[in-house]
Amino acid sequence: MKELIRFLLAPLPASIAAACISVATGAYPWPLSIVMLVCLLLYAAQLVFGFPICLLLIRQARRSAASHAIGGFAMTAIPAAPYAIWGMAEHGQTLTSAAVFFWLMGCYGALTGFTYWLLVRGELRRRA
Repeated sequence: MKELIRFLLAPLPASIAAACISVATGAYPWPLSIVMLVCLLLYAAQLVFGFPICLLLIRQARRSAASHAIGGFAMTAIPAAPYAIWGMAEHGQTLTSAAVFFWLMGCYGALTGFTYWLLVRGELRRRA
């Protein structure tokens, strides 16, 4: 049950950051819908890529914040890369625009991984 709660809470800071960026840049004026969309995207990335990356981190005994942040970055960078390439090929996006999208999605994933680490760390501290 605790693992499910961590899974549900980890993407929230990244989703709120995405909404703040969206509103600040004027890209999309409804922040709640951005929070919901980014949360759903991060939940999907957690299920497909995050779970295997987490198992890899556990197997290699990597428990640092940096390891979880890098794992989170990889979790969202893997699906973001083909999407950015598709956007350039099909819709004429510039390389700069695709790179910004790629890094932004990666940073959302890194924040998700870091938040997950914070939640796990809090649980480990309570046990000690």
